[in-house]
Amino acid sequence: MLSIMMPFSFHAFPQTEIQGRYFTSFDSTIIYYEVKGTGYPVIMVHGFLMTGQSWKNCAVYSELLNAGFEVILIDQRGNGHSDKLHTDAAYANDAEAKDIMGLIRFLNIKHYDAVGYSRGSIITSRLLVQDKRLHRAVIGGMGDAYTNPD
Repeated sequence: MLSIMMPFSFHAFPQTEIQGRYFTSFDSTIIYYEVKGTGYPVIMVHGFLMTGQSWKNCAVYSELLNAGFEVILIDQRGNGHSDKLHTDAAYANDAEAKDIMGLIRFLNIKHYDAVGYSRGSIITSRLLVQDKRLHRAVIGGMGDAYTNPD
């Protein structure tokens, strides 16, 4: 298992040229993603108001690539190059986790790992419950009220 002791440092990342592809999710939402590398797949799940590009500013992204992993970046619905949905219903019932599960199925991935930060940790924890293909996960930055149902 790769172990990196680096502080996370995310910066707003302006939208740049499109380097990835698009996937149509379960409810016709268009989701942007990028895949780089060729090893065991790891999806990186960004936090609130960020994009998949944010991970490129963090050492863990390059360390995973250098260690031989296939790294999948995704712009969660409402962020980056993915569709911007403006209703609560569009984000209800684990829609973001369903987007990831659909992308993993679309990419024909049998097993994968995940790294989630901030809101991405919450989404990743939902994947841990719902997706048997998820082998292991690293979650961080979810805040002290993470397990508080109120």
